[in-house]
Amino acid sequence: MSIDVFTFRIVLKDKPFNRHGVLYVVASIYDPLGYLSPVTLIAKILLQEMCQRKLSWDEEMSADELLHHFANASQTGYGVVSYLHVIGVNRKIHCNLIIGRARVAPLKRTTIPRLELTAAAIAAQMDSKLKTELDLKLAPSVFWTDSTSVLKYLRNALVKYQTFVDNRVNLIRDTYDIMACRYINTSVNPADLASRGLSICYFLQSSLLFSGPDFLKKDETHWPTMP
Repeated sequence: MSIDVFTFRIVLKDKPFNRHGVLYVVASIYDPLGYLSPVTLIAKILLQEMCQRKLSWDEEMSADELLHHFANASQTGYGVVSYLHVIGVNRKIHCNLIIGRARVAPLKRTTIPRLELTAAAIAAQMDSKLKTELDLKLAPSVFWTDSTSVLKYLRNALVKYQTFVDNRVNLIRDTYDIMACRYINTSVNPADLASRGLSICYFLQSSLLFSGPDFLKKDETHWPTMP
C-alpha cells in the first residue's frame, strides 16, 4: 500500500550567528505551503530581534545561551533529554529540545541509583558532544536529576567509590561544575518520559518533552531548589 507524503530535505551550511547567517538559513528552506511555519518562525523571530537591536549585517548576536540536560531512570530503562535555553532581547526566553536518548535497562538487574548515575554520565557525554557540534558561544551547562542519590555521589568528595560508580562520578565532575547539578521533581522531569516510554498520542501532545519544564521559561529565581 502506497501513501502520499510531503518530505523536506534541508542541507544547512555552517554560518555565523549574524543577520547574514540567519537570513541564509531562513531563505534556504523551501516551504511554499507553509508546513514548516512553526519551525521557521523561531528563526524569523530571531532575525527580527537582531533588527530591533540594530545589529549590522556582519555583527554577531550575543545572547545568554546554555544547555540544560535532564536525566532519569526506571526499572525498564533510562533516558536523557537536552535543551537549548536562550535569553534574547528584552530577556525573552526560548527553550527547545535539541536531542534525546533512551535505552532499555540491562537484563542483569541493577539498582535504580546506578541506572540514574548511568543516565547522568550519558548526559555529560551529550554535553561534551553538543558543545563541539553547536557553533554557538554557550554559557556553562546545567544538569538536572530527580535522584538525590546521584547528587550525593557527586557532592561527596571524601568517599572512595567502587569502580562502576567512581568512573561515572569522575566523568560527570569533569564535565559540570558540581553546583550546576540540580534537583528536579520527577513529575516535571522530561527525562522521566524518555525512561518509561510514551504512546504516540501522548508523545505528539507533550509540551513538557518538546519545550521543557515551565520553570525554564522563568527567571532562575523560580528554578527548583534542593529538597
